Amino acid sequence: MTLFELLADHGIRLKRLTPGHTEHLDCPRCGGGAHRDKGSLSVTVDPDGQGATWVCHRGTCGWTSGVREHQASPRAGAQTRLHGPRLPAAGKPAMADRYAVLGRPDWLYEECERRHIGRATIAQFDVRGGKYYFGSDLGEQQAILFPYRWEGELLWVKLREREKRTFRQEKARPDAPPVLFNADSLHDASVCVWTEGEFDVMALHEAQVQHSLSGKFEVLEMGGGLAIVSLKDGAKAFAAFDTHAEALARIEHHVLAGDADQPGLEWRDELARRLGRHKCHLVRWPDDCKDPCDVMAKHGADVLLACFDSLEAWPVEGIDDFSLVWLEEVLKRGRKPTMTTGTPSLDDILKLPTDGRIIVVTGYSNHGKSSWTRHVAVHTAFQHDRKWVFFSAEDENDRAKIDCISLLTGKGFWTEMSDEERVEAVVKLQGKIKLIEGDPDGVRTLDWLLDTFAATVLANGVTDVVIDPFNEVDHDPGTKSQTEYIGDCLKQIRRFVRRHGVNVWLLAHPTKPFPGTKNEPPDGYDISGSAHWNNKADLGITVHMTAERQSQISIWKSRVPKQWGLRGAKRVLDFDQRNGRYIDLVQPDQPPPRPRRDIDD
Repeated sequence: MTLFELLADHGIRLKRLTPGHTEHLDCPRCGGGAHRDKGSLSVTVDPDGQGATWVCHRGTCGWTSGVREHQASPRAGAQTRLHGPRLPAAGKPAMADRYAVLGRPDWLYEECERRHIGRATIAQFDVRGGKYYFGSDLGEQQAILFPYRWEGELLWVKLREREKRTFRQEKARPDAPPVLFNADSLHDASVCVWTEGEFDVMALHEAQVQHSLSGKFEVLEMGGGLAIVSLKDGAKAFAAFDTHAEALARIEHHVLAGDADQPGLEWRDELARRLGRHKCHLVRWPDDCKDPCDVMAKHGADVLLACFDSLEAWPVEGIDDFSLVWLEEVLKRGRKPTMTTGTPSLDDILKLPTDGRIIVVTGYSNHGKSSWTRHVAVHTAFQHDRKWVFFSAEDENDRAKIDCISLLTGKGFWTEMSDEERVEAVVKLQGKIKLIEGDPDGVRTLDWLLDTFAATVLANGVTDVVIDPFNEVDHDPGTKSQTEYIGDCLKQIRRFVRRHGVNVWLLAHPTKPFPGTKNEPPDGYDISGSAHWNNKADLGITVHMTAERQSQISIWKSRVPKQWGLRGAKRVLDFDQRNGRYIDLVQPDQPPPRPRRDIDD
């Protein structure tokens, strides 16, 4: 039978059968109901022109089915559930097929009207409604479907149960990358508003927030675009930054319009760290509201837009003051956490900051400052969920990777490890530690390194970056003295630290020791170039090999001694040559310490 005949069997007669054509007809099954609604049946011809699918948009009808040439036509009146068998549309994943035939039942409009979101906005974002099986607990329920598109293609569909008891996310393409909701608005945008929910995005669009923001940002007045996107809190959500890294890097201003609760503050802090705090602005909601959708529902568009009239720049630098808002946020966040080093006796005197600091590690050549930093990196990557990037100009990346694998497993790479253990270690380390290739032509400038680090913060959420050693960066002081130049470099690094909340670990060589003083550990004033190393460091550490060939770790600078450790504190450790771990010193009258599993776990 031809497609025309198959459709006629169901009482459907289209004006034309062009592939991809959509037409709205009176539903032959319900006749439009008691109100005789016109055009409630949406019929779409398949892309290959050999079939068609349809759905009645009336919630009390919802007739959904389809036909294909060269196949037996479906039973008249048959219902194809959202969770049911795949519709016969050629070449599409099941979720894309199901989404394509769904409409907008009356209850969907009612849900949006409660939030003061109109029909035009619903159509703009192509939000639909249907039934979905949410598991044995809830069974089949009415679901609101939000499309996640990128480059115009449907990649994901988020299904939210109508009563907001649960939600699901399904791929519309098997290899779909993670994307933001309304991501296509990022194209050619110069300002981006960030929310935590799809309805928040729709509420801001409904209120026409661009009118409030156009007077705030000159780039909008000059023709720059405005993006409004949704990003839920949680580490997995930030995976979309890798997909949109190029588009996000072009945006000049970000407005953070998330939820006013503790998870919302944590979401805001991490978002600002990745995007660059210097680009971020904050929105405050009325006391009785949590998010944009809440403001829209309770107070309407005028109050929602008024919230954007008093944007606050992220407090990176400048004058600050006491306020009750500040106190409330500090108490919500709690005390800033610290990290352990991976060696218990050293943890007694040294705690590592997590909130973005300049950490200077010094020590004579071959005394272990690179090895100790790698030990800390592997430990914190797994015990504190940190993500590291190393620029190791004096070391080959292959050797550095092998050292990290040995640190993780506690075994020698070539002598003790099985193939399975090597593979398992590589899988665990992926995404935890990255390395920048040293350039044989020596063109890795500080500007280039900081730009590269910033890109990894945006795309991968990197928390710690290492320059090892600082003197191997390509430097051009020009007419500046060495002291002036080092001071300017450290100021530049300080700006980067404040903007992104990243720890910058600078491994710096000291000047050559005077004859007869090599067994004395150097400190910040001994680092080659300038006393700025001591003055501008937040935390200063020396790794020194003693005459007994043991490793002494000492603190020579601690800007927050109550949390990080006291200046002058030191510990002597053993170094395990097999795996690169720093372990507690075993005294002659003590039994060997029990094996540590903190890194492996």
